Amino acid sequence: MTYTEKNTVVSLLTGMLVFGVYSFKMHQLYLEGRFDAADAGVLMGKSVLYMIAASIIIVIITSVIFSIIHAMATGEKTADFVVDERDKLIDLKAMQFSFIVFSFGFVGSAIALVFEVAPLMVIFATITSMFVASIAGDIFKLVCYRRGY
Repeated sequence: MTYTEKNTVVSLLTGMLVFGVYSFKMHQLYLEGRFDAADAGVLMGKSVLYMIAASIIIVIITSVIFSIIHAMATGEKTADFVVDERDKLIDLKAMQFSFIVFSFGFVGSAIALVFEVAPLMVIFATITSMFVASIAGDIFKLVCYRRGY
């Protein structure tokens, strides 16, 4: 497995972890009835900003830890960061796939508004579609690397 593939696996696992923690926290807030209050929109906005900040910090930390572990395991002092056309093409295809998945989630959220679903649930569905798109893109990338294109 190449460094890029391993880095994609770390990104996939990190994304799943962050989404799991975020979903658990949102579920707890929902059970507490915090989304029934007048400041529910503010609470949702703050939770999204905290989640974004936490995601960035967690991705940086896991990337550094992964690089250290990779260097110790392979004995390489520097990782091979060379990106060729195949890597760029796989990244582009994965980004397009992620965009398609997110687009379906976004359109589904817009349709939910037509059926009078609560706006906060629609926002959460949109956020969920972002996470699902990211995870789907990483899985797509791994499949492309395993197939060799």
